[in-house]
Amino acid sequence: PYYDGSAANFLNSPNESLFDKEYDCCLWWNYSMEQLGTVNAEPHRGTDFMRAFWNRIVVNGDTGSMNSKRTFEQVAAGRGRTLESLFRDFTICNYTREYDVSGIPFEDRYFYIDEQTLTIGANVPKIATNQTGSGTTSVNAWAARYIETEIDQNERCTIVGFKAESDGDTMAYAVVAIDDENKVLGIKKGMGTEFVGTFISNPKRPIRRLCGILTGLEEDSDVDWSFDSGTPKLTI
Repeated sequence: PYYDGSAANFLNSPNESLFDKEYDCCLWWNYSMEQLGTVNAEPHRGTDFMRAFWNRIVVNGDTGSMNSKRTFEQVAAGRGRTLESLFRDFTICNYTREYDVSGIPFEDRYFYIDEQTLTIGANVPKIATNQTGSGTTSVNAWAARYIETEIDQNERCTIVGFKAESDGDTMAYAVVAIDDENKVLGIKKGMGTEFVGTFISNPKRPIRRLCGILTGLEEDSDVDWSFDSGTPKLTI
């Protein structure tokens, strides 16, 4: 019950910095073990990653928070990932875990193996808007905000998209498209100060909702964002 409650606390407060959390960040460690570990047998899944992390902490000779971050970066790099890209995928997973991700590229990054047997009783809060909505949202470092819109149905193909621009700080971004059957149709991702992600909504399998995900990295940021949609035009 302690893990379930702490994981739910994490999901309920996505804009609280990872480095300000205590046991609530157990969800992050679980994700890191599933993604960076090579031991897959239960109940030891990912324990090799944790062993490598603590061994490196000892080698680095400091147990402070800055050394913990540097150690994580070192161990992740040795396993082909960066802290930034892993944290971005983690914040995406905290949304896509609510849906069926089967069939999309790298689907194993976007759900928790542990939830196949025990579901966490919480979902991330979303800022609701319309499909041409816009706004400005503050995002803390190593935290995330989720902005979601419903997409009107159309008998013709429609282009739908999400755009975001930070106040100058490098951030991670994503936009996730969901269909009528609660399946993830696709995920567009980026890093930098600006981001645009678009999809074509096909009337045979329309997009029902889009979620823009804003992920803070080293700095707190204010982000201007907007959704838009329209009918594509062919010019010959």
